[in-house]
Amino acid sequence: MIEGLLRLGAEVRVVDDHVGPHPSDGRAPRVPLTDDELRGADVVVLVTDHDSVDHARVVATAGYVFDTRHRLRGANVESL
Repeated sequence: MIEGLLRLGAEVRVVDDHVGPHPSDGRAPRVPLTDDELRGADVVVLVTDHDSVDHARVVATAGYVFDTRHRLRGANVESL
């Protein structure tokens, strides 16, 4: 997914403390899950549903969330 978004010209940032180094790390930097990151994103994509992520905070703070796991609910959430 990261590589496809990068090929389309997207600026991608990754939040995932559970995965080790990845080949796309240089082009898709890892960032902490902060309110500033959530507010600054055009879209937040939930690809994995780690229990350690504050999902309610993601929905409350992000403008638009694309949920591939069917875990989130909200007016700003679209599911795959």
